[in-house]
Amino acid sequence: MDKDVAKRLLNEAGFKQAKFHVIKKEDKYENKINGIIKDLKFPIFVKPARQGSSVGISKVWKRNDLLNAIQEAFKFDSKIILEQAIVGREIECAVLGNAQPVASDLGEICLTNGFYSYDAKYINENTACAIVNVKMSSIMKKRIRETAINIYKTLECEGMSRVDFFLTEKNEIYINEINTLPGFTDVSMYPKLMEISGINYPILLESLIDFAIEKRNKN
Repeated sequence: MDKDVAKRLLNEAGFKQAKFHVIKKEDKYENKINGIIKDLKFPIFVKPARQGSSVGISKVWKRNDLLNAIQEAFKFDSKIILEQAIVGREIECAVLGNAQPVASDLGEICLTNGFYSYDAKYINENTACAIVNVKMSSIMKKRIRETAINIYKTLECEGMSRVDFFLTEKNEIYINEINTLPGFTDVSMYPKLMEISGINYPILLESLIDFAIEKRNKN
């Protein structure tokens, strides 16, 4: 999914998000950096707009490193996002379904270094851990799960998605992003969350096939 388009749609719908700016490869972006830095506080995330698995993402703490991070992101996309970092717990929710989606119980990403990078997801498992059965009040869990479903419906998603949030110390819920093709390996959060919610792997696969057939028949 195009993160830029998703963010603009979610802004219009009133969901809380980090402040962000979009720049394109054909822009004279060097002239825009001063204005962006005035609007966003460090640290800043620099992301390709249409990549997944944290490919091409950098977390930048000072101005001198920003241009290199922008150039790195442009290796993977012609449109990139510069986004204010949010301090908070990283919470994830799996959503499954078409017109009447259901939300899983919640998971949490705990980091020992930096951010949830490609390396942390797939190569060096010692830099992050994925927790299921998150310690949180039932009221807050319900709020996050309901928000995940509302986001899913707002973006007219079908089949499956994983919705990622930040939860601040003030219990403010910020949408990080929605992943419409979430990781599906044996260490990925999506199947783990569905498992603890009573939907095991074989049932999950059958459900996804059923939803795909339902979508095809509807069209």
